[in-house]
Amino acid sequence: LTSSYIRVFELIHTLVSWTYLYGVTVTRFGNIQALLHVPWDLAITVTLSSFVAAAVQASPFVFIYHYRL
Repeated sequence: LTSSYIRVFELIHTLVSWTYLYGVTVTRFGNIQALLHVPWDLAITVTLSSFVAAAVQASPFVFIYHYRL
C-alpha cells in the first residue's frame, strides 16, 4: 500500500476511535450494562489498528529507511 492509503486508513481509525470514546464517556455515561457488550466502533477500531500496523510494517519505505540508518 502507498503512504496515502495508509494515512486514509489511519484517519478512519482515529475518527472511529473518537466515536467510541464519545459513546462511552458521554452517550452511555453511567450505564454499567453497556460495558458488557462490544460496540461496533470498538470492533472496527481494533480491526483497523491491526490492518494499519501490518501495512506500515510491510511497507517497502520502512525497509529503505532502516537501511539508510
